[in-house]
Amino acid sequence: MSRSPVPSHEDIDHMLVHQWQRLMEIQQIQTDLLSELRSRNGGS
Repeated sequence: MSRSPVPSHEDIDHMLVHQWQRLMEIQQIQTDLLSELRSRNGGS
Protein backbone atom coordinates (compact mmCIF):
# COMPACT_ATOMS: atom_id res chain seq x y z
CA MET A 1 0.00 0.00 0.00
CA SER A 2 1.62 3.23 -1.13
CA ARG A 3 -0.58 5.73 0.73
CA SER A 4 0.20 6.82 4.24
CA PRO A 5 -2.59 6.15 6.76
CA VAL A 6 -2.29 9.77 7.92
CA PRO A 7 -4.14 12.22 5.62
CA SER A 8 -2.07 14.99 4.10
CA HIS A 9 -2.79 18.66 4.64
CA GLU A 10 -4.13 18.78 1.08
CA ASP A 11 -6.52 15.93 1.83
CA ILE A 12 -7.77 17.69 4.94
CA ASP A 13 -8.12 21.02 3.11
CA HIS A 14 -10.13 19.33 0.35
CA MET A 15 -12.37 17.62 2.90
CA LEU A 16 -12.96 20.87 4.80
CA VAL A 17 -13.83 22.77 1.64
CA HIS A 18 -16.26 20.03 0.65
CA GLN A 19 -17.85 20.01 4.12
CA TRP A 20 -18.24 23.82 4.12
CA GLN A 21 -19.86 23.69 0.68
CA ARG A 22 -22.28 21.02 1.89
CA LEU A 23 -23.06 23.04 5.02
CA MET A 24 -23.87 26.09 2.88
CA GLU A 25 -26.20 23.99 0.72
CA ILE A 26 -28.02 22.65 3.80
CA GLN A 27 -28.34 26.12 5.30
CA GLN A 28 -29.75 27.46 2.02
CA ILE A 29 -32.36 24.69 2.00
CA GLN A 30 -33.27 25.50 5.61
CA THR A 31 -33.62 29.21 4.78
CA ASP A 32 -35.80 28.41 1.77
CA LEU A 33 -38.01 26.12 3.85
CA LEU A 34 -38.41 28.70 6.61
CA SER A 35 -39.33 31.37 4.07
CA GLU A 36 -41.91 29.06 2.52
CA LEU A 37 -43.41 28.21 5.91
CA ARG A 38 -43.63 31.87 6.87
CA SER A 39 -45.39 32.73 3.62
CA ARG A 40 -47.85 29.84 4.05
CA ASN A 41 -48.66 30.94 7.59
CA GLY A 42 -49.19 34.55 6.61
CA GLY A 43 -45.98 35.73 8.19
CA SER A 44 -44.25 38.83 6.96
